[in-house]
Amino acid sequence: ISVILLSACTSTAQGPAVAPTPDQTLRIPTSNASGGSTITIAQTESPSRRVIAAPVARVWEALPAVYQTLGIHITDSNAGNHTIGTTSYKVRRRLGNVPLSRYVDCGSTQGTPSADSYEVLLTVATQLTPAGDTTAVSTTVDALARPVFVSGEYINCGTTRALEKRFFDALNVALHP
Repeated sequence: ISVILLSACTSTAQGPAVAPTPDQTLRIPTSNASGGSTITIAQTESPSRRVIAAPVARVWEALPAVYQTLGIHITDSNAGNHTIGTTSYKVRRRLGNVPLSRYVDCGSTQGTPSADSYEVLLTVATQLTPAGDTTAVSTTVDALARPVFVSGEYINCGTTRALEKRFFDALNVALHP
């Protein structure tokens, strides 16, 4: 899984961040006289890719402290291709001192976010791409979850992007104390 995940990071961080696409409004025609529908697709800045004004060696040295700050144990590290992260890190209820539901959305049961009660397998991967005096940093977060006390299959969870934002905030602090 980590090879696939890190390969995906490689293909997405091949240069400076691209400006976000503006919101788009689409008109969906229908065959009846009602005229159809209109939907707006809002684009958001992806907090999972940034260009950092620091050389790759300096950013690489800061990453273990960033992961530790977030409460993520590093299981994968390759200095040669500047990839670091964790694969299928088993977490329950909280990551560090933060409820998991702030970071991942696994749906809810009986009005409670499932991420706060399920067993979550968290995969976080970061890849650095040197670009002269700057470094392109790409971080991905994936999660699977399943109920703890009843038999059930793992379900995919979506990221809320809060963990990626905290990652970049912690990286900024580590590089500019």
